[in-house]
Amino acid sequence: MPYYKGTLLFNYTGSPSTGFSESHEFFAATDSEAKSKIAAWPAERRKWLAQQWRIVGFRLSAIALVAQSGKCVKKYKPIAIGACVGTVVGLLGDADSPYTGVLVEIGFDFGDRRPRNFIARGVPDGWWTGGALSIPVGEGNRFLAWFNFMRNTAVAATVFGVPTSDPPCSLTARAWNQYCVKRIASRRIGRPFGLLRGRRSKKAVP
Repeated sequence: MPYYKGTLLFNYTGSPSTGFSESHEFFAATDSEAKSKIAAWPAERRKWLAQQWRIVGFRLSAIALVAQSGKCVKKYKPIAIGACVGTVVGLLGDADSPYTGVLVEIGFDFGDRRPRNFIARGVPDGWWTGGALSIPVGEGNRFLAWFNFMRNTAVAATVFGVPTSDPPCSLTARAWNQYCVKRIASRRIGRPFGLLRGRRSKKAVP
């Protein structure tokens, strides 16, 4: 089964202007199926995204392995999606500081690998009470619905490289199985996506 890496791009519409990306690996039978799967992600992700955050783009790559110095290294080959994500705005309340997120530990279908640590960003201010994590039940259910969508429909996984004799490397994956919300996690995020490059224009930018 071929494996892919999909990435969503997020921009914050408040101040300071910032952005972050969110990547997940997954199964798909063909490139066309992989394109269809990632195209469905924004509509699900916006359900637990604060309203000042927008999904402004997505990227798709095929995953392959190459042997380097006795190790198996993952390589990503970009795939043109041929569609615009449009402007997808979050459906929840006002955002907190864009530097705050929630650490979520994601387990796999087999217990022989360490869980994945995923930082859920773009969450609303209502997820904290007195500086402590306190996710409202209804919004927690939205996160659960997104997780089940990714697990069952998008077939999200984490892909590993395995050294073998012939061929020298092979891919193996562990599908998502369950998650555990751990704690508040702050990590700096970068510049927004879609900034102008090159010479500065004197024309007004809408």
